[in-house]
Amino acid sequence: MRVSIGSGGRVAVIGAGAAGLCSAKNLRDFGSSFKVVVFERGSQVGGAWRYSEKTGSFAVMYKSLRTNIPKEVMAFPGFPFADELPSFPGHSDVQTYLESYATEMDLHPMIRFNAHVEKVWKDESGSSWWVKSSDTMNYEGSVEEFDAVLVCNGHHGLPVYASVDGLDTFTGITTHSSVYRTPTPFRDQTVVLLGYGPSGVDIGIDIARGGAKQVLVAHRGYVQDEGALPNLSFRPTMVRVEGSTIHFADGRTVDADQIVLCTGYAYNFPFLDPEIGVTVKNQVISKLYRHLVFTKDPTLSFVGIPQKIVPFPVFHYQSVYVAKYLSGEVDLASEEERENELNEEWKIHGDKADRFFHVFGPRQWEYMHSLAQQTEQTPMPRALQGVFENTAAIRKANPLSYRARQYEVFGEGETDWSYMLVDPV
Repeated sequence: MRVSIGSGGRVAVIGAGAAGLCSAKNLRDFGSSFKVVVFERGSQVGGAWRYSEKTGSFAVMYKSLRTNIPKEVMAFPGFPFADELPSFPGHSDVQTYLESYATEMDLHPMIRFNAHVEKVWKDESGSSWWVKSSDTMNYEGSVEEFDAVLVCNGHHGLPVYASVDGLDTFTGITTHSSVYRTPTPFRDQTVVLLGYGPSGVDIGIDIARGGAKQVLVAHRGYVQDEGALPNLSFRPTMVRVEGSTIHFADGRTVDADQIVLCTGYAYNFPFLDPEIGVTVKNQVISKLYRHLVFTKDPTLSFVGIPQKIVPFPVFHYQSVYVAKYLSGEVDLASEEERENELNEEWKIHGDKADRFFHVFGPRQWEYMHSLAQQTEQTPMPRALQGVFENTAAIRKANPLSYRARQYEVFGEGETDWSYMLVDPV
């Protein structure tokens, strides 16, 4: 099936984070003279990588955050991070990298800053998309017509709050990891974190190092008490809260001063007209072929949905694919074929599909390879997969010290990489 919006087609990109920047570049480079408009509600590029001390500002970075994926693997293909940076750079380094990418790829002429997208809908004829936006500085609004829409607003916009019996009775302070910035407010206190994802581990370590009296990380995959620091340990998940007392699944309790919910985020597209038919339930976005293309209408796509991936390279291959099928260069499966493939993938996940359908992990490599092959792009070198897998194993075994590794990739083969130990930052 050929899908083409024609030469000079107008394409709206929502968001100027990593996914939006990459999509804008590839729509320009691989599309048919597309006219691209990027809507960014903030005043600069970077998306989730922008750091702000203010909470409630759509910023989710904390001050000490460093990447948990080496820069050698994380970079956009053909645009490496600066050589002088460590393999695990800080959030400000990634922000600088994205700003450099936008400048060197000449993306700024396509970006409208302070442009908040309020609504996206399809007209009655089904031939055009309409985007209503407003300028956050002067509140002037506009409605514009487009031939295609790429949603690139990330998945850190809507924090998920755990449902724990009695949590509302807690006499201390309850926060979500999205508002965490520094360990200072937790000094000399007993803190319980719920969740063992990347933020739960790193924030727990940060709070413990910052002088907390005791830090307990509660999670479903609990195996042992011992943590990486004397004042950091683990517990089974929280089952009940009574006043200041936290009850864990194994019957133990602790009196806590603060609870930090490291329970992740939900996909959120409040600007999409419900009539379009995109729904989100149990962390699954409905009708997404290849976790990217809206099955019912391929002129709507979502770049950056998969989780537990090397994000920037995945964004690259996804957006090249979208640019090429929108220009008619790449065939797209028919709607029936897209539906069938989606249903087959759902069956493979079985009873875990509800929570883990968009969680990739090891299958990201075949996913990228397939997109690269179909769009005639150079696939990810096997060496980068080796570095990623090595990092994952070391991170799990040594969450305190794995960032002391400095990687070097010197070829494309599976073993064409090495590392040396450097002083942890």
